Amino acid sequence: MRKSLIYISASLLLVGAFPMPYGYYMLLRIAATLVFAWAAFIAYEKSYEWLLWVYAVLAILFNPIIPVYFQKELWVIVDVLAAAMLFLTQRYLVDDDRSVL
Repeated sequence: MRKSLIYISASLLLVGAFPMPYGYYMLLRIAATLVFAWAAFIAYEKSYEWLLWVYAVLAILFNPIIPVYFQKELWVIVDVLAAAMLFLTQRYLVDDDRSVL
């Protein structure tokens, strides 16, 4: 996974912590689900079992097909924590030979 994708995804999650139109949150659900599912796959390939479970749970939480509904205040916390998780675990997701932005 490229660092730029991680930064963009985390930024989208942080923007989601602010009041936005409903369409933004639907786009965020789709984008976050794809990124977290891909991150879970990378964690699986690299044998990071704990990270696999974290990203799998986040992918399920953000999925747009069977949405999980929380109060806005709780979604703010989830968005910020999910963005932080991407930032903090990026070294596990980025390929060494493709680490350049």
